[in-house]
Amino acid sequence: MDPCSYTDSSIFLITEFDFDWSIDFEKRVILGKAALKCKILKDGARELTVDTKALDIKSVKLDNINCGFSYGHGLQKYIKKNSKSIF
Repeated sequence: MDPCSYTDSSIFLITEFDFDWSIDFEKRVILGKAALKCKILKDGARELTVDTKALDIKSVKLDNINCGFSYGHGLQKYIKKNSKSIF
């Protein structure tokens, strides 16, 4: 477990990242999408916690379906889990 992270890697293992970004240097903004593929390591897992900083997240999808998310403690995000894989 990383002491600098809110993520509990004993529950989910992120196996793939996919980024599709465009960078506007003039406005100092990065726009785009980030997709994570995860393996569930603990039966009954209900939330995935992902560290973030200075992000304006518009939506979270699970198996291409919009799902709820919230900003948690400090930099934390909770993503409701309702599938065997997240991508």
